[in-house]
Amino acid sequence: MSFVYSLLKKIPINYLIKMSDSLVNDGINTIDEFLNHLKSFAKHELKNKNRFKVLNEELTR
Repeated sequence: MSFVYSLLKKIPINYLIKMSDSLVNDGINTIDEFLNHLKSFAKHELKNKNRFKVLNEELTR
């Protein structure tokens, strides 16, 4: 869970609002689905632009 909090602190509020709409539209309804979605997003960011400065260590906590 600390990974989630540290990631959410790095994301601008406008992006979080858009992301929450996307989550509902994608059918993500449980905490486990949300955590898996966040982890896959963070792994994608780490491999690409890494705009949110995700650290590899944060993904393994």
